[in-house]
Amino acid sequence: MTPDILIAYAYDVESFQVIGPEWADQDRFDIEARFPEGADPKDDRRMLQALLKDRFKLAFHTEKREVEVYVLLVGKHGEKLRPSPPDPASPKSDAPLKPGENNAGGEVAPSKITKNPDGSSTVDMGKRGTQTVTFDRERWAMHYEVSKMTMEELAGRLSNCLGSGMRQVVDETGIKGTYQLAWDCPSAVPRPTTSAGAAGMLASDPEDGSSLTQSLDALGLKLEKRKILQEVYVIDHVERPSEN
Repeated sequence: MTPDILIAYAYDVESFQVIGPEWADQDRFDIEARFPEGADPKDDRRMLQALLKDRFKLAFHTEKREVEVYVLLVGKHGEKLRPSPPDPASPKSDAPLKPGENNAGGEVAPSKITKNPDGSSTVDMGKRGTQTVTFDRERWAMHYEVSKMTMEELAGRLSNCLGSGMRQVVDETGIKGTYQLAWDCPSAVPRPTTSAGAAGMLASDPEDGSSLTQSLDALGLKLEKRKILQEVYVIDHVERPSEN
């Protein structure tokens, strides 16, 4: 993990809110740690904060800065959203597993994952709906289909399509409720070299006609660049830690 990602997790912020030296967003480190006896796993962020200060000599301050974000808006011709179906009468998470299914998640309401014949995977999360994920090789993108999601949740997921969460997406659609949504997230892995010898280009900018733009347009939505004031964590000092 990079120091930037570790800091973002430790202080429960997004990675685009951490500002520091270039190497802190590139160099990766393996961390192996054990919880002290009697420790609560919920304290992991606080313990990571202590590790960052001790081993990375981390020092930072927070301030408000003008940052560039994308806002999620209703498109020119209005939204084209399908409301989510009503919740089932009773959750199916406790039903016996069928061939091809396995449990995912914790002890409470475990999700069920089904491998589909077309290579996609469907996660059944009970009252939280379902999510099907497949890799579209033609578009070179991850294709998501969810049965129950709010616009705010969609905005959060879209942040990960714009450079691994390095650009925030803010919901300003004003739309409430949950909907059945489908969208493409361009792969962060470059497309393999073509027979002509030219490597495929990664299209993750929603203003360049990418598959992300097209899938949002099908929902009657769009992304637009804006600048907002946001709290950021500015690294004053950080060091590469030595090995144990």
